[in-house]
Amino acid sequence: MYNFAEEAKNAGQSQKALPKLLECLPIFREIEEGQSILAALGIADENSLKTKTTLTLKTKVDKSIDQLQNSVKTDISDLAYFISNGLKMQKPDLNGTISL
Repeated sequence: MYNFAEEAKNAGQSQKALPKLLECLPIFREIEEGQSILAALGIADENSLKTKTTLTLKTKVDKSIDQLQNSVKTDISDLAYFISNGLKMQKPDLNGTISL
């Protein structure tokens, strides 16, 4: 997922890259939750849980998301996409149309 998103981002296809990167975030939350449970129960140590690897990958995803969200929008399609996506993130149950 991350590699696809990076390829899309590098090809200037931010509308394809951002959703794929955002899909990674809940996966990281689940991984971190599992790591915490296993560590708390003493079932696994930090090395076997690969917490540093997880953190490194999550940092890369966060950085890519920030770059996409803060990049200069060069065409109207990208601008409209990022505006609508921002509204959707703030109000996910919004139905219908919005006039700007």
